[in-house]
Amino acid sequence: MPKTRTVQKYTDKAIERAGTMSKEEYHRIKHMPKIELVHYLDQLCATAYKTGYTAGYEAGKKENHIAASEIPDEAK
Repeated sequence: MPKTRTVQKYTDKAIERAGTMSKEEYHRIKHMPKIELVHYLDQLCATAYKTGYTAGYEAGKKENHIAASEIPDEAK
């Protein structure tokens, strides 16, 4: 019989984050009606997208400011 590899199904970060979810929150999500769950996940996705977009925009703004300050005065 061939040996099988044990594959880690979840990342360490996911396991760590699961510890921060309260039991009540888990049960609330687990027992949601489908339409409420879809709405909850849509809001979660939209919030995550907006947060990521804002973080990327701020990082890009900071990079542009640094790049502009590195331009020699003669080239300005």
